[in-house]
Amino acid sequence: MKNLNFLTNWCLGNSEHVKTWLRLGNNQVKTTLRFIALLTLIFSLGVGNVWGATQSFTVSDIDASHTEATKTPITVSIGGTVTVSGTQFRFSDPMTVSASGVYKISGISVTTNSTEAYISPLGHTVSSGTWSKVSATNYTWAGDTKSVTLTPNSGVRITNVTVTYYEVTDKYTVTFNRGSGTCATSSLTESTACGGVELPSATPPSDCVAQGWVFAGWKRTSAQTETTIAPTLYTAGSQYYLDADETLYAVYSVSEERTGCSVGKIAGDAGFAVGDRVILYYETGKVQFDGISGDIGSKTSYSTAPAETHVLEVREGNASGQVAFYDLTSEAYLSLTSNGNYLNQQGAVDAYSSWTVSISSGDAAITNANYTTRSIRYNSGSPRFCCYEGTQQAVQLYKLCPPVVTYNSNPDCTVDHFIDIMHDNVIADQTGTYAMPEVSDASKGDDTYCDEKHYHFMGWVESIYIKEDGTLDTGAVGYALYPAGHAGHMAANKTFYAIWAKE
Repeated sequence: MKNLNFLTNWCLGNSEHVKTWLRLGNNQVKTTLRFIALLTLIFSLGVGNVWGATQSFTVSDIDASHTEATKTPITVSIGGTVTVSGTQFRFSDPMTVSASGVYKISGISVTTNSTEAYISPLGHTVSSGTWSKVSATNYTWAGDTKSVTLTPNSGVRITNVTVTYYEVTDKYTVTFNRGSGTCATSSLTESTACGGVELPSATPPSDCVAQGWVFAGWKRTSAQTETTIAPTLYTAGSQYYLDADETLYAVYSVSEERTGCSVGKIAGDAGFAVGDRVILYYETGKVQFDGISGDIGSKTSYSTAPAETHVLEVREGNASGQVAFYDLTSEAYLSLTSNGNYLNQQGAVDAYSSWTVSISSGDAAITNANYTTRSIRYNSGSPRFCCYEGTQQAVQLYKLCPPVVTYNSNPDCTVDHFIDIMHDNVIADQTGTYAMPEVSDASKGDDTYCDEKHYHFMGWVESIYIKEDGTLDTGAVGYALYPAGHAGHMAANKTFYAIWAKE
């Protein structure tokens, strides 16, 4: 406050200067007073609220006995074991930095007294924001959040974590886009700065509810077009924290049983495809992949069949003929980020997280797309799943057949149904705008159908004109017979019956 007091005293103690400003007119006076008021605001708020305050954490705060430390309003926690060596605390598990109350995090600086190899893996996967290299011994994170998790892909040796934070004074509003469904809440505003809002639920369209659709959650940025890859969703009843005024989009889902899918060991290439859910395992040793720990694939034992944990979803790879393995537990892709006996994980699909797969007699050759001499194998001498150039044990893939879940913000479940009672044909439902479907005539003399009588398909009649036995209700008036290919129909939850005429 010293500089501000000097300025105030100078103005009050020099009346001639004040008189000079007054002679210049009201605009000069207003401008000067605004400038003084701004300086007053800056100095009264303090550096912490304008440019951000900091809290630093060292080995005196984080050690083997204290994997979580709080220096109000910041908490730093390590998700696993921490060891101490001199001024360093070492770990290979996720580190979460969070701010309490009305504060948010804008920056993190991490330093080490070791080499770049011991710090660059930290933040290989970050939950938000941007991770950047400053020097071989200093990396920084920049963003705007209440909490950020930085996940290493190998062990890191840290001497200092400095967190920059600031106070939030604004209260933000979230608007809810219900899509084709309904939601009783159109928007919510935080009651306190940084307080967040409790997310409401939404309901799919009534005809979609009848077909098994449910509300799956809220999505950021944009509505979800139809997909079978689960988007990042925020569930009803959870507390949602806003960075600014925002719109969230309702997403609905429906589950269907997989067809043509067999649970068990994949024997050859024909049994493997994008969209599969698989478990990586070593059958002889009865061990399965159990996530990434540092820069290796951990293992866990099973008794009869692999357990449904760390299931890998097979997705499109970086180029044609390549696939990516998305760990549904860790929410990251298996990758190989350096040319060595490692197995890593990352958040995006590129050459490092893409693989070519060839399966023969049940053994899966899973070769990295970037380091093409390295394949995922199991090391039974030093138990782990890693990428090797040598002759470690071949691995296998175990296929699961969970239901296929479809996600959509605007599902359209209005369909028309088609029934052929005479021949028990299966005709696909029609949605949107369509032309009447085709049905093949029965062959004359075909015992499967009508013996010596030859029936021809005539067309489709709406169910309201059909008797219970499937014959045309001759007493009905105004019915229309629509031949195959008749165009311009719009699905409206109607049912049509096939009409046949005898030769």
